[in-house]
Amino acid sequence: MGSPTAVSIAFALALTTGAPLAAPTAVDTPSTDPGRTWSIPLGGVERAALRTAPELPHDGAHGAHQHAEVSGELAALSDEITTDEFTLAAVSWAPDADTTVTSVAVRVHESGDWSEWFELGVVDNGDTSARVGSEPVLAPDADGVQARVETTTGRVPADLRIDLVEPGAAATTMGAAATASPAATGDEVRPAIVTRAQWGANESKVRDSSRSQSLQAMYVHHTAGSNTYTQAQVPAMLRSILSYHLGLGWPDIGYQFLVDRFGTVYEGRRGSIAELVVGAQAGGYNTNTIGVSAIGHFHPASGDSANTKKLKEAPDPMVAAVVDVLAWQAHKWNLDPTGTVRLMTGGSTGSGTRWKPGELTDPLPVIRGHRDTNITACPGDNLQALLPDIRTRVTAAVDEARSVFGTPPTVLPAPAVVTLAANQAPIRVSATSTYKWKAVAGAVKYQVVARRAPHGKAMAPTGNAWKVKKTTTDLRYTLTMGEGSTWTVGVRAINSEGTPGAVALFPTTTRPLPTKRLVRAKAPGASAKAKWKRESNKSFYRNFAYTTSTKGSRIKVSKANGIRSIWIIAPSGPSYGRVAIHVGAAKIKNVSLARSSFVPTRRVRVNLPKAMSGTVKITAIDQGKTVKISGLVLAR
Repeated sequence: MGSPTAVSIAFALALTTGAPLAAPTAVDTPSTDPGRTWSIPLGGVERAALRTAPELPHDGAHGAHQHAEVSGELAALSDEITTDEFTLAAVSWAPDADTTVTSVAVRVHESGDWSEWFELGVVDNGDTSARVGSEPVLAPDADGVQARVETTTGRVPADLRIDLVEPGAAATTMGAAATASPAATGDEVRPAIVTRAQWGANESKVRDSSRSQSLQAMYVHHTAGSNTYTQAQVPAMLRSILSYHLGLGWPDIGYQFLVDRFGTVYEGRRGSIAELVVGAQAGGYNTNTIGVSAIGHFHPASGDSANTKKLKEAPDPMVAAVVDVLAWQAHKWNLDPTGTVRLMTGGSTGSGTRWKPGELTDPLPVIRGHRDTNITACPGDNLQALLPDIRTRVTAAVDEARSVFGTPPTVLPAPAVVTLAANQAPIRVSATSTYKWKAVAGAVKYQVVARRAPHGKAMAPTGNAWKVKKTTTDLRYTLTMGEGSTWTVGVRAINSEGTPGAVALFPTTTRPLPTKRLVRAKAPGASAKAKWKRESNKSFYRNFAYTTSTKGSRIKVSKANGIRSIWIIAPSGPSYGRVAIHVGAAKIKNVSLARSSFVPTRRVRVNLPKAMSGTVKITAIDQGKTVKISGLVLAR
């Protein structure tokens, strides 16, 4: 057998010449059994149990970066629970702003014995509305579980539970995964990959994921759990991870790629083979990165026997498969595997970033372990120690790929966008808006991408991640927008190899709030009762206006999020009154609605000193003077 690099290049030559490839050997028995997922509530621990609660060493879970782990107090400890057979165990909870989980540990009963305690990191999809959960423990044919949780306060997080998955069998048989690969695509050294269809992913509950704009770093991860599984058990384990991650409210499995101890590579999050799909491999750093997860547990404990320590060494075929995946991706996306990069820390729902949101990390290797940016033991001491050798081998493979196949073509430039009209941005009254752009030389199609934020919510996706709205050969796209929503739309060109180019942005635009958001009230301490009436007039925006002449009458909108300007759509005319604008407790300014002649749909813009959140209040100032308001726009 030749070197891993030679094997990769030989494999790539087989792809391009049509030589036969060996198929993965694992096979699932066709079945319609959907499997099941169930949960066990995890309550608080009796104080008396503290005397017998197991102590965890927490070794290897933290490093030398500036933000160390947060100490915790035991909050929950389950009994040793006998269960039906399962393949995956994890712990999850509802987002809880008052309590931070500092440690999660799980052990399982399998083959008649209790396993060691697996200390698990917290995984994060970047969605503040999703459940928060630990990394999973994979344990084929387990029938018992015990869990412990520490928090900063010793208080149990909301809806804390143990999640168990028994995935059932897939109605599929695994076969050859590779297809012919034309030259100069960046896929010349792509390894054989078992596709989602082949390992039996249930696509009915999967949602599309956002895309990154570029690849800046690659993470090595591990799943924790059994290191003695058979290859025939792996598809069920993957389906278990998918079910667990979907149960957290994620759109899909968290990892872009997974590898087993036999050296087989599996497609993870849907779309990862062709595009830079945003996953959940490193909370706070999911955008512009990918993750390869080694199926197993590679973190030795001080009390391990010699045989157990040996089992926790990553097998050579697994390491070679990790090298192959990373070399393929580095070659495809023109990434320097020996380089370093500083990533901007994004928001995280509890995955323990070593830098605060908005901070740049230290310069870290492009190929890094999960623990390099997050407080976790992942990918385990043994696999982490192999990263220098992995980087060397990936570099050699990429250099050889470039010498044989050349460098994949650079991405196409961003299209030139057609300037939006004044009635399209920064606010848009009508429900549709058409975006246009100029053709790009070398483009075969275009991808329209977007970020969206409903009223009261943050932009999703965030940062450099994008949701794909449409792939088209046209040079225009019409988007329908909901009331109160904010949109940022972009477009990028796609070349003949399917590689997306740089994104060109259109200005952000916001639609007026729905009428039900405009709550009529009176200011505290106002001497007279607030009096609003609804006046119908076809010349007004939406054919009506809320009208008052009583000082202290107020219209409120709650849950404003990150707004930068307020637009009042209001009839104006001679002797009309003034209104005061507040966001939360902050007074912004007074605005006069008086005009020398009547204007039925005047738009008044009030810029804020910074992005602000809270309740927006529009209050009539002058007793006896008319104030009419047809609509409000809270622009980002």
